[in-house]
Amino acid sequence: MRSTFSVLFYIKRTALRKDGTAPIMGRITINGEMAQFATRLAITPDKWSVEYGSAYGRSERSRTINAELNKIRCNAMNHYNNLLSTEHHVSPLRVKNLLLGLEEKYNTILALFRKHNQEFVKNIGYTRSRSTYNKYAAVYDHLCRYILHKYNRTDLMFKELDERFVPDFDLYLRETALLSNNTVWIYMMPVKRIIVQARNRGYLSSNPAGDYHARFCHKERDYLTERELERLIDYRSEIDTFNVVKDVFLFCCFTGLSYSDVKNLTHNHISKSFDNHLWIVSQRKKTGTDFRVRLLDIPKSIIDRYRQHSTGHNVFPLPSNATCNRVLRQLSQQIDLRKAVTFHVARHTFATTVLLSHDVPIESVCSMLGHTNIKTTQIYARITDKKLSHDLDLLSRRIRKEKGW
Repeated sequence: MRSTFSVLFYIKRTALRKDGTAPIMGRITINGEMAQFATRLAITPDKWSVEYGSAYGRSERSRTINAELNKIRCNAMNHYNNLLSTEHHVSPLRVKNLLLGLEEKYNTILALFRKHNQEFVKNIGYTRSRSTYNKYAAVYDHLCRYILHKYNRTDLMFKELDERFVPDFDLYLRETALLSNNTVWIYMMPVKRIIVQARNRGYLSSNPAGDYHARFCHKERDYLTERELERLIDYRSEIDTFNVVKDVFLFCCFTGLSYSDVKNLTHNHISKSFDNHLWIVSQRKKTGTDFRVRLLDIPKSIIDRYRQHSTGHNVFPLPSNATCNRVLRQLSQQIDLRKAVTFHVARHTFATTVLLSHDVPIESVCSMLGHTNIKTTQIYARITDKKLSHDLDLLSRRIRKEKGW
């Protein structure tokens, strides 16, 4: 049903100016909602018709004022019709802001989200990463589809958001977009961030996401055992790409580098340090955090193997991440790993099998992985059965020696 729309004019008799004129005010009404504004016109009260909402008489002054008021009414009607053609709900405040040319393009959730993403792009490579931007872009796309799906609108003003908006978006991501619980948990963070920005800007008087709480479900990450690493080390393929991906994956299993970090690894990042050993000294592309990793024999031999194949300054001729993960899936089937092996599994293998299982302190693991918080490292770190058995053997021998038990 089409909404009711009207524009009325009146004078503000309680605010007479020194010359005896009163300011002419306008009032936009849509379905009982009102928004008032100043026309920047003035007239003496005796020349104003309350009944018709216009100036009396045929004087030049009256004709000029009435012409301006008609222009304002027509402009307001045009803005209203334009909004109505694309949106299900039109508020008088939006029409008023467009009429007066006020800055109102960011007081809707998608407009502010777009502005946030545009500013985010400028910082990629400096303080922010491309992967994090991709997450915000994906959430924005989902939010566009959700608003269109539920409200039949192209955007929503922040004041239209109620306490059901965020929980219903959560439900939409699960039931319509078919996303997993942890993906929903990750995707709701940008939405809550935009809402906080809106509240800081004064677009919201309260936080509609205040009572919403998503829960992260802990999921065990795969890693390769020592036996699986040995099988991978012994594997050779007739396909060059398979060998390259396998070798670089192994390199990451013994250095903890992520795909993006090893992709950008150059010989300038590798140098001898105080102990006369070769070290990788670089920054994580994702976070910009410094990390240092000493090269063990296996990663050193892999570097030597590809030294003649290096392109430019890069250490390895590595294909795209998607190609690498596809090759790893095929490779894991060939050697019967029975695990969903992706490039990120290498970091978990480095933390668990290579370091922690051999008594490297978790603080050192945290430093080598380039983490700023040891809680992040604990996600990667698992106590293997072999490590647990080894620790209990040490405990048993100590008790036997000290207590005679």
